[in-house]
Amino acid sequence: MKYLTSVILFLICFSSNAENKLEIIGQINDETLVDIKSDFNSGVDVMLEGYLLRTLPKNLANRIYRIQNDDGYFKIFFTQHDNQYGYDILSAKHVCSSLPCKLTFFNHAQVKY
Repeated sequence: MKYLTSVILFLICFSSNAENKLEIIGQINDETLVDIKSDFNSGVDVMLEGYLLRTLPKNLANRIYRIQNDDGYFKIFFTQHDNQYGYDILSAKHVCSSLPCKLTFFNHAQVKY
């Protein structure tokens, strides 16, 4: 009985850790990673040519599964909903028009399949 309980607990822990697996491609420092997750938890403002296009729902940080850095331009891959067929991609870059620099999000795209 103890063996069965241990196996069940192991499977539960393994499956919950597998869901939160984040793939990092390129060099991303811890501060940028924290900024991205914080913005996704507070509701990301998506900009288009300096204007607010839309605001994504709050608490999406746990739905990010890949962050890619391409020479200072970030691509964030995530899903917005459970049972969603496809994924979303959001681009981001640091903008330093005023200090401190902040991440600006743009080019929101959805891929459905």
